[in-house]
Amino acid sequence: MGKILTLLILLAGLWFWRDSMRAREIVLEHCRRYCNRYNYQLLDATVAIHRLRPRRTQRGNLALQRHYLFEYSIAGVERRRGYATVFDGKLLDIYLEQEDGTRLLESAGADENND
Repeated sequence: MGKILTLLILLAGLWFWRDSMRAREIVLEHCRRYCNRYNYQLLDATVAIHRLRPRRTQRGNLALQRHYLFEYSIAGVERRRGYATVFDGKLLDIYLEQEDGTRLLESAGADENND
């Protein structure tokens, strides 16, 4: 029984790692395109997980919603924050904090239709 439990924990960990890498790649690609659209520079060419929570899909299944943080620059000097949310393998939204405190927000549907 202990071997089966160990195997299940290992498989769950492997699934979580694979799902996390896939979600990270989705966010990174969207962040690159989003920054390119506005001629901003995605700094460090990376995104970092900021928040993770379980949520139900429309079908009623449990899935993980991941909220990512990334940094970008307008002029290549200052660092500004951006955020992106992925749920059920799809980008939900992405936004950039602006100097005046406002946010440049775009939902996933608008982001996919403009490319």
